[in-house]
Amino acid sequence: MPPVAHSQLLTRIINTHKDIQQENNTASDNYQNFLKDKLVEVSSAGNLVECQCEANSKLVAACSELRFENDQMQLQVRKLEMQLAEAKEEEESKRSCVSKLEGELGGTKSSRESEFPKMKESILLYKKVSGIKWAYSEDPTVVSGFITDKSYGKLSPFTYNSRDNSHSFIVNSLWNSVEKYSQPFVVDE
Repeated sequence: MPPVAHSQLLTRIINTHKDIQQENNTASDNYQNFLKDKLVEVSSAGNLVECQCEANSKLVAACSELRFENDQMQLQVRKLEMQLAEAKEEEESKRSCVSKLEGELGGTKSSRESEFPKMKESILLYKKVSGIKWAYSEDPTVVSGFITDKSYGKLSPFTYNSRDNSHSFIVNSLWNSVEKYSQPFVVDE
């Protein structure tokens, strides 16, 4: 091979080597840029994963708190249901007692209603025998009225204060006045 051809071959080899080196540098630069982009993406994804992990941890903690609160509420509901059942039982028991008392009261009422005419008759008899007409006062401690003197048609007033006089004194005084102002009660035969 002639020296010119040899030198051309060497120049081509050198040029090819430069082209390969340039392509290698370009590929290396492209690869470096690609790696930088991917590192940015990986870093971004890592930050996103970290944020998601943090959010997930917060959600797990919140979920745990909600489960605890739910358990507490379920306990409270059970307690309230037990109290409600007890209250219903107590209400039913009281209703039963009320029904029983109403039945007893109904029996008492009917016996009172049968006794009422007898009591009325007795009161009218006492009124006729004693001649006492009561004057009702707003003050519950005052006992007042008048006794009718049947023989002369006079009225004898009386007034007693239960604070100043005992019950027995008032009763005895009234009977004494009745005896004094009333004529004897005679039953017609």
